[in-house]
Parts: sequence; C-alpha cells; structure tokens
Amino acid sequence: MEKVYGYYRGIVEAYSLRVHNLTKKIHLFGTIRLLLVAGTMVAVWFLKDTNWQILTGTLFLFIIPFVALMMYHNFLAKRKVYAEELITAARNELKGLDYDFSAYDGAPDKISGEHSFSLDLDLFGERSFFQSLNRTVTHPGRERLVQWFQHPLSDKAEILRRQEAVQELATLTQLCQHFYVTGQLQSGEKNDTALLAYLTTPSSAFIRNKLWPVLIWLVPMLWVVILLMSLLELISPVIIAIYFPVSFLIAYCKIKNINEIHHKVNKMEHIFPSIPDYLKVLRITVLNPPN
Repeated sequence: MEKVYGYYRGIVEAYSLRVHNLTKKIHLFGTIRLLLVAGTMVAVWFLKDTNWQILTGTLFLFIIPFVALMMYHNFLAKRKVYAEELITAARNELKGLDYDFSAYDGAPDKISGEHSFSLDLDLFGERSFFQSLNRTVTHPGRERLVQWFQHPLSDKAEILRRQEAVQELATLTQLCQHFYVTGQLQSGEKNDTALLAYLTTPSSAFIRNKLWPVLIWLVPMLWVVILLMSLLELISPVIIAIYFPVSFLIAYCKIKNINEIHHKVNKMEHIFPSIPDYLKVLRITVLNPPN
C-alpha cells in the first residue's frame, strides 16, 4: 500500500514543479509580448512619415513574432491546465486511499430498494461501493458502470473476460490517469448522447436539394460579373439595385434552415473535440500500431 501512496505523492510533487515552471514561462512570454506591442507603437510613431511599404514591413516584423508567441502561450497554458488536473486527480486518489471518496460521483439518483441487495451493500450514494470505484468522466460512461452494478454478470466466461480486462488495465496506471484527466478536461454534458442523435438527423430537404449547391456558387459569381460590368460601364447601375434584393430574397428564404444547421455545427464542435483525444490515448498507449 505504501508503494501506491508513494506513486501518487510522486505525481503531485513532479507535476507541482512542472506547473511552477510553466507558470514562469507563461509570465516570461507574456512580458515579451507586451514589449513587442510597446515596440510596435514606438516604431509606428517614428516611421509615421515614411512610405506605407516601410511601415507595413515594420508592422509585420512585430506581428509575426507576436502571433508565434501567442500560439506558444496557448500551448503552455494547455499543458499547465493538464498538469493541474492531474495533480487534482492524484490528490483525490490519495484521499480515496484514506476512504474519502467525496471527490467522486456516488450516483445517489440510482438508489433504489427494488434491487435485491442494493440497500444492504450501499451500492449507490455517499460512501457507497459505486463511489469508491467510479472514475467515469462522461455521462454515458457513468450510465454503463451503473448498469454493470445493477445487472452483474452471471456467465462464468464473461466474468473471467472482464476480470482479465481489469487485470490488464491495472498494470497501465499511467494510461488510466491520462485517460481520466483527458476526460475531466472535456467531460461534456449529461444530454450529449441524445443531442448527438438529434444533431446527426437531416434538418430538412434543404440539405439534399440539388439547386442550393448551385446557387451557393452562382449568386456570388453573378455579383462579381455585375460589378465588373458596371465598373466597365457595360451595364447600368440599376442592375445592381435590382440584383441586390433578388440575392437577398434567395438567401433569406432559407435563413431558418441555415441558422438551424449553424446551431448544430456549433453544438457538434462542443461534443466532438473530446472523442479524438480519447482515441489518440488508446491508439498510442494500448494498440501501439506500427509506423
């Protein structure tokens, strides 16, 4: 048991040091970005009377490193958040070793006297058997674990297979911690599964309509042609005044469908980013495919 305590204490110490170093780097590069902004303002002041080519080139000399530093700042910030979450997970495991499972969900909403032995064993709720084992970070994962508790296996072969899987995972502590932290950072919401089913259903015949893919290209192209011909005085500007309400009506007649699709895409962007992270963890650590 002392070995387990030492493992999690080691994580807390190592990643606390990492958080400290990352914080120092973030502050350093933030200071450099401020100096770049100040340098840009000074350079623009001194070069304000020069031609626009020199001024533009000078601005790019400051903007490019600023953008690069901003991207690196975001990278460091993500690593810092990950390290902080891993420290929290390790501390919670240390508390769990002392029988304090308050950091984990005990599924109190699943307490029911209908199950033959749920009340005797305290399957769900505070300080329950479920709470001591629950390390799920998504609602579907929580529900699956609840089902396993409510409907335990009875077939010997299936029980042995599950025991083998648990035994294999027990040797991959680092993977389990990484997977858990990745999930904690992007755990999603309770209704994500139902929402995903709704989002993947076609909105209407608008999506499958063959006319609209053509109009998407045709309307802007006609705008370009009309504007060019108007500039060359080949057509009257009245044509622009006529075409504007026509193109507006074409766009507006399907605005409801477009807004609905846009809403779905935004929701998908919230759900989908976590899935590649989970798969990446499993692919690299467990499957270890050849290059």
